Amino acid sequence: MNQDLAKMKPTLFPENKVFCLTPESKIDKWINIIKKKALEGNQVKLYSDIESTGFAYWNRGRAKYDEVIDRKEIEKDAAKFGIEIEAMSNPDFLLDLKHPLCSSLHFEERAPSPFAMLFFGKSVFESKGRDFDAIENAIKDHQGLDFFSSIYEDLDSYTKKDLFFNAKKEIGTIKRKTFAKLKKEAESMDGKVDRMIEYAFVACYENQDGEVFLLKDDDDDLIYFHEFVYPMDGKIKKEEQVVQSMPIIPYLIHKTTFDFLKGEEEHPFLGIKLDKEAPNAGEIFKVLIRLFDSENEEDKETLGDNIKLFFHNGDGFDTPFLDEEMNRYFEDLKMRDLTQVYDTLKIAKAMIPSDAQKFIAACQHNKNFGGNEDLKNDPDFGIKPTSKSLDNLKCLATYLIDFDPNKPKRIYEKSQAKFFEMFKNHFESENIDWKKFENMLEYSNTKNGDLNLTKGFKKPKKTEKEYSSLMDRYSKYQEGRKDYIKLLNNLKKHELIYENINNIKTNIENNVFLQEALYRLNNVDRSAHGARVDSQLFMDAFIVLENAFYIKPKMSKEKRSIALDSLEIPEDIKTLLENKIKGE
Repeated sequence: MNQDLAKMKPTLFPENKVFCLTPESKIDKWINIIKKKALEGNQVKLYSDIESTGFAYWNRGRAKYDEVIDRKEIEKDAAKFGIEIEAMSNPDFLLDLKHPLCSSLHFEERAPSPFAMLFFGKSVFESKGRDFDAIENAIKDHQGLDFFSSIYEDLDSYTKKDLFFNAKKEIGTIKRKTFAKLKKEAESMDGKVDRMIEYAFVACYENQDGEVFLLKDDDDDLIYFHEFVYPMDGKIKKEEQVVQSMPIIPYLIHKTTFDFLKGEEEHPFLGIKLDKEAPNAGEIFKVLIRLFDSENEEDKETLGDNIKLFFHNGDGFDTPFLDEEMNRYFEDLKMRDLTQVYDTLKIAKAMIPSDAQKFIAACQHNKNFGGNEDLKNDPDFGIKPTSKSLDNLKCLATYLIDFDPNKPKRIYEKSQAKFFEMFKNHFESENIDWKKFENMLEYSNTKNGDLNLTKGFKKPKKTEKEYSSLMDRYSKYQEGRKDYIKLLNNLKKHELIYENINNIKTNIENNVFLQEALYRLNNVDRSAHGARVDSQLFMDAFIVLENAFYIKPKMSKEKRSIALDSLEIPEDIKTLLENKIKGE
């Protein structure tokens, strides 16, 4: 990344652990700034998110527990959140919910990490007469994963084996306990209606050059909207349909409780307490209606054209969910009656074809492409080949500054040259004329990397171990190269992306607004998910992805003036446009 970026220190939204609800003193001012920007002809984009009591669109109440469908989902959740749930419910557990290493990602039953094996290793160490206190203290002191990996590597193979099987057993036990808890809760949720408990958007605008910047006020404060919502508003008439307390999985994701929303307790991660009960959903919709409304019909139409709301998986969840919430306060009013609403999950699928994503993912973590294998399963950085989830889009966007699409080609060309020399040396040592092999001779003249050097070679004898090893290595090289060619040919099907793919890194380095978006992406605390922090993440991910893959030509003031001269428009209007170009 540009070396000057660290010096620039682009403005960041307050971190997720900082209380950052919309200041009441600024809400009217911020609404007017958003409107003004849109009426000036800029495209104002509001990236939005909600949190709810169930992460499902239960507008008429949750369906009865299904032993097949629901069981599969609960099994996934038990594996994903088992450690957190144990930490939350077991006071004797070595980890607590705020512990930075409290994540099931380190506790996979099939392949427990060195940390997981050591964490559950007390009985193993004691059976071998060894002291566990040092490891226990290290866990309590929040040592990093590298620390535990180094301890694990120093152990003998027998201890490692015992730790492995002990960890599998302990993780399996926790997973089964967790499944039982989640199943019992799911069975009790029959008929419950999902409700909103948080809403947020972050605001940016796109200028005439396609550059995207965050909206700020005169105090240089970033403009956003963020409110918690208390769902016990009496709008659900049937008592048996009301969610009385936060379900386990939603709580583990956003860490918000009903008592916090009532202003009765501190938020366990934010460390703050509301000074009064959070507003109901109706108050949120009143703000949105004000934002998109105007007494001037022409202005109202312009606002509708130039202000856009974005939700990730909006059509699948957020938009119908909000429509239902809004109808409880404003009958027959829907989100798309207010303004344009877009689903960025659909946009991402169209914008980034899987063929391109697979190629980039391979460059990141396929060692044959020059990637780092350790990143493949890294939850913070590893790119999944096809997923368009928010987390994966963030991983994809942050990697682009390091993405080198030509690295695999250079590696394969270098490897082909090395294999040529090794085969040549082998044949010369055996007094065999290597030039009699057609592809060897052609490669010596053309350096054509597409040639199979071993064409016409005899199979190695059992006694020819070095030659046999060389042939095996070359065969694996050929297989890896075929994978590269296949991914590259699939990428070529998407002409615009293929044309721009070599310019992605340069494009980011040449555009400050893209560097600022990357800086924000890399400096966000997401230890507790929240509507505002998730809005910010997918806004910045989209700013980077859209403008890195699809480079927009910029028009200088001179070219705009030339273009203006070619138009047949009244002189007074032309003068106004010329003044605007000059910045007057």
